[in-house]
This record gives sequence, C-alpha cells and structure tokens, in this order.
Amino acid sequence: LILITNCITYIATMVNTRIISGSFSLTDYGYRAQVISIVTIMVSVFSLGFANAPNFFIPLSNEKEKNAAEKIVRNLYLVTFGICVLMCIIIWFGFSTIANYFDNQNLFQYRCIILLMAVEQIFYSFYSGIQISQHRAIRATLTNLFRSLLTVIDTIIVCKIFQCIFAVIVSTLIV
Repeated sequence: LILITNCITYIATMVNTRIISGSFSLTDYGYRAQVISIVTIMVSVFSLGFANAPNFFIPLSNEKEKNAAEKIVRNLYLVTFGICVLMCIIIWFGFSTIANYFDNQNLFQYRCIILLMAVEQIFYSFYSGIQISQHRAIRATLTNLFRSLLTVIDTIIVCKIFQCIFAVIVSTLIV
C-alpha cells in the first residue's frame, strides 16, 4: 500500500514538474529547483532518519503499557520540535553560505519559505511514521494521496491565475 502510494506521489511530482516547466522560464524553474534542493538537503541532514523513530519506539512501548506509547509520541514530538528549531537557526544564520553555494543571491527572498518547507517535511514524515507504527497505514496513505492530488490541482490553478513561481512555491507550502 505504501509502495503504491509512493509511486502515485512520484507520478504527481512528475506531473507538477511538467506543468511548472511548461509554464515558466528556465530561470523561474531553476529557482524552484534550487528551493526544493535546499529543502531536501536540509531535511536529510537534520532529520537523520528521525521520522522512522516511531516505528521502533511505539511497538516497544505497546508491549510494556498502554500510556507509554502516548508518552513516547509526546517526547518524540518534542525532540522533533527541537531539531526543527536548531535547523531553522542554522539555516537562518548560514543562509549566505547556501546562497553563495548556489551562486544565487535571489534565494534570500525564499529563505522563510525554505525554512517552513523543511519544518513541514520533517513533521509530515514524523506524522506518517506515527500513523504507520500505530497500524494506521491506510490513513497515512489516503493523506499522502490527497496531498499529492491537491498539489497537482493547486499547481494547475496557480500557474493559470498568477503565473508567478513565487506563488507556486508558496501555494505548494500551503498545501
């Protein structure tokens, strides 16, 4: 079920990419690609696979006592929040290094969006991990499918109405 969902999500991503690449200039598309690259790198570095932690800890807690799972989830959320705060501080103050690496000073106008997208992806991955570890894979799957479908519809609408890559990136974050 998760494999099928991931395939559908990848197809939705390819459709999104096609819509955006056909609607915007290469420069605008490059901004989006750089934003997504930065977010992906930051999430990979700072999450350190933490989204999979519920898959290990929750089944262990269910063997011991009922309330232990709630405590573990609460503590994992707290740790995730701490990781996100640390990531935001490092990205905020080190953003000039990121902009210099990509040789694109225009990325500064996307700094807040990059931070929010990275935090959202870490928490969404963590949420999915909790759903799966609590045997709610169907809920996680339906959420992921709905999110993918909504992103494609949103991209089509925003590309037609606003024709601004900044609006596409912000609307993707909102979805």
